[in-house]
Amino acid sequence: MPDVTLDPAADDPKLLALVLDYYHRTLKTSTEALAYLHGRGVSSSQAIEQFRIGFADRSLGSRLPEKQYKAGRMIRAHLQRLGLLRDTGHEHFAGCVVFPIFAADGTGQIVDLYGRKLLGRRLRKGTLLDVYLSSERHGVWNIEAFAATDEIVLCPSIFDALTLWCHGYRHVTCTFGPDALTADHLAAFQEFRIRRVLVVAEAIAPRLLDAGLECFQLRLPQGLSVESYALPTADPAETLGELLRRAEWLGKGSALAGASAATAIAAVKPVEVEDAVADDAAADDELPEHHVDDVDDAGNDDDADDEDAEPALAAPVVERVPIRADMRSERGKGQQGGASGSTGAGR
Repeated sequence: MPDVTLDPAADDPKLLALVLDYYHRTLKTSTEALAYLHGRGVSSSQAIEQFRIGFADRSLGSRLPEKQYKAGRMIRAHLQRLGLLRDTGHEHFAGCVVFPIFAADGTGQIVDLYGRKLLGRRLRKGTLLDVYLSSERHGVWNIEAFAATDEIVLCPSIFDALTLWCHGYRHVTCTFGPDALTADHLAAFQEFRIRRVLVVAEAIAPRLLDAGLECFQLRLPQGLSVESYALPTADPAETLGELLRRAEWLGKGSALAGASAATAIAAVKPVEVEDAVADDAAADDELPEHHVDDVDDAGNDDDADDEDAEPALAAPVVERVPIRADMRSERGKGQQGGASGSTGAGR
């Protein structure tokens, strides 16, 4: 089990970063969490490092000083103020894989956390599968990609976005819900001069058009997410490339000028991705058993599917996505170092 040293006198960003670092190291020793990620297509060690993915295995409390000591009381009170511990003393993200979400301005400040429960059908009835630190959505996932492109694929869930990222399409982010476009997303598009956005959830397109962006729709068969559409195929990277090439033009914001929506598409080729995570990670202690109920976790987020999505088009649409070859080939190079995440001010 990884060691953790938490300074009760640390400021909020520092303490948050220290806990995230502990979760990140815990994930890398948990066969359960790694197997869950692998089952959802996240089998790249590069992705785990890049996005500082962690796992809250319920061990944090046992690593803190005892409550009868002042240091133990102080650190627990601080973690409760941050929302990482609940009033009961239990971890807020217990049983979750955890993703840090960074500020929209690219400064590296952690502004929210997203957690996804692993146990699925073994959870108590009514348990939410998706957990956040903040009550309101803040920040932009994969903000690092914005500086290298003027085109972003906007998915409704982090696992849809990771599906694209892990198969080489690095110009991607997510909204944490099909209609959860926030002011932070719009601010990031403006700050980094994004011109085109490819959406899965058509409901958010009008807001993007109003913001002066050019929009394209990724058409999926009804009831499928990007993740569930691509992963079962023989060649997910090619399947995703075809999905991007066939995107339907929705419109162009009035503030834009320049290339026509009919710009020719170069052959879509993802950047190279690393081999799967090694399978020799040591197993952690087993999680406590929970009551079985009818909560379904079939490998897809409840909010990842676009309920209003139209069936897949039988032939390529007339208007196609102006994805440039130079963006695809260069997209991942600036992100290879990953986010170190040792403090709240760095990734």
